[in-house]
Amino acid sequence: MPPDHRRAGRPDHPCDPRRHGTDARRRDLLGRRRHTPDRRRPARRADRPLAAAYQEPRLLKYHFDDVGSAAGRAGELADPDLRVSTRDEVLTARDYLSAYVSESTLHHLDLIAHLRGAAEPPADGLARSRDMLEKIAGTAFPGSFSDKDALLVGTGRRAPTDAEKDQLGELATKLPLILG
Repeated sequence: MPPDHRRAGRPDHPCDPRRHGTDARRRDLLGRRRHTPDRRRPARRADRPLAAAYQEPRLLKYHFDDVGSAAGRAGELADPDLRVSTRDEVLTARDYLSAYVSESTLHHLDLIAHLRGAAEPPADGLARSRDMLEKIAGTAFPGSFSDKDALLVGTGRRAPTDAEKDQLGELATKLPLILG
């Protein structure tokens, strides 16, 4: 029987980490998954089947737009102070949706990194993501940094220039910030 995404939570499914032995379930002291002995992510085996599901980029874009729209509608209806749990974390709906916006914004930047003329993420998403990154850093990025540059440099997606390092001061020694 071919892999089926509806069965992914079952232990007999090829994408379920429980099927891959205890190495796939080991966690470090911070609760993050450790690399398996071959230095690959435990869920690596699922990458190809998931990528094959989107045989054309427009299908991935449609799925991303659809999921994002559904999240937006749910966010409008949810009580911002409602507690939600995900991945062994408990957050308010407000914080969860803020993290969702930041993650989507960073993925958008990743996807367009080498595409000329591609549309940038929305300005409000960039600004909210920068605010969240600055809260994690415990300090603000210099005002001379655009929101996009603060995100790229702050998450290690781009190395700061020498001039930017000077502007960052002590914050430069704490970069990149690990989100997750």
